[in-house]
This record gives sequence, structure tokens and C-alpha cells, in this order.
Amino acid sequence: MQTLITVTAKRDGFRRAGRAWSTAPTTVPADAFDTDQLAALHREPMLVVEERQAEAPEGDAEPVKAEAPEGNTKSAKKAGK
Repeated sequence: MQTLITVTAKRDGFRRAGRAWSTAPTTVPADAFDTDQLAALHREPMLVVEERQAEAPEGDAEPVKAEAPEGNTKSAKKAGK
């Protein structure tokens, strides 16, 4: 799972960790920042920072076995000779 951070600035255009932050929440992958930058974001009183784990997209879910549609089984083909 990927860690995401959502950053909201208390003042529009506030800069920290090489970026300008908005008063609207901005979500970015945590790995876009090094350890020092993440620490600076978390301790900055002008920013509200929330971390969360990204949910796996549906395509990453465990594969489901597809069943043959009715009438496409070998026994159905034999019966319909």
C-alpha cells in the first residue's frame, strides 16, 4: 500500500518542502518527499497534514476465477451433437 498525505495550508500559497500549498486540501504520495521534508511538513503550524494508506485499486484485487458461460461446457457440446 502507498502512503498518501493530504496537506491544507492555513494561508493560500504558503510554501514548504519545495511546494506552494493551497487552502484547498492537496493529496500527494508521501514518497514524493524525503524524510526531512516530511518532518518539516508535519511540524509546520501553518499546515494541516494528514497521512493515510491508499486503498488498493479494484484492478489490484485478488483475481477471481471466471466460470464458463452456460452451454459452453464440454458436456453441453457433447449433448448437442
